[in-house]
Amino acid sequence: MPFLLIIIGLIEYLTLMNGEQGSEIKGINNLSGWLSVVQIFIILNAFGWIRNLQLFYGLLGEKDKLIKDLKIADPSLYSFFIYYELAVSLVLIFFTVILVYYMFKRSKYFPMIFIIYLILDLVVEALVLVLFSSVAETPLIAKEKLIVGAAIAVLLIVYIKISKRVKVTFIH
Repeated sequence: MPFLLIIIGLIEYLTLMNGEQGSEIKGINNLSGWLSVVQIFIILNAFGWIRNLQLFYGLLGEKDKLIKDLKIADPSLYSFFIYYELAVSLVLIFFTVILVYYMFKRSKYFPMIFIIYLILDLVVEALVLVLFSSVAETPLIAKEKLIVGAAIAVLLIVYIKISKRVKVTFIH
């Protein structure tokens, strides 16, 4: 997917360079093109956080049994991990709703809010890796998720910062 983003960005840039430059770019003040990829990313990320909320809400009722059965070395850290994941999931779901609202409103604040969202998502994943790797079942998956998330975040931030479509769509 990151390579696809680069290719589409280059195509968009070349298209803009071939005579569509000017003070107004025709037909670009909409949420199509590469902004569709941004929309898909936001929606898939929201579904991921909803799934995460469901998973850890289910673990909340079973945490004492899991601590006993899995012989968790630090039960308080494991409990805190579950509460952390629940709280973060709720916050990021709420943040996603705000992000979608500003996107479809075509607010000038959307690019800044989206960048903050991407950075917050990375910080949350990094904290899981750093603070809870001893109680997380698969720290390797958390590390891979952080690396892939960082690569996607960099690509999306670069797109949001340099795209003429984004500037015309969101900056009135």
